[in-house]
Amino acid sequence: MFVRTVESGARPSRAGIRAGDIIVKYNGESLSPANARRQLWQLIMETKVGTQVPLVVVRDGDCHGAREHRQAPAGTAKKR
Repeated sequence: MFVRTVESGARPSRAGIRAGDIIVKYNGESLSPANARRQLWQLIMETKVGTQVPLVVVRDGDCHGAREHRQAPAGTAKKR
């Protein structure tokens, strides 16, 4: 999945993902070029909150590793 933009300080930025990267693996599972966006979102939603997930991205023709920390979507954290 092609990454168009990454906000400075956002979770993807902190994980090492940059604009122009292509995410090719999420937690060891290769993303299908035909439906990478849908597949990636499904995998993210199936990942337990709090899990650190390895990613593989292609940047400038080379593979790079990154780690994303799965967090609950904004506004959904439980209040104490």
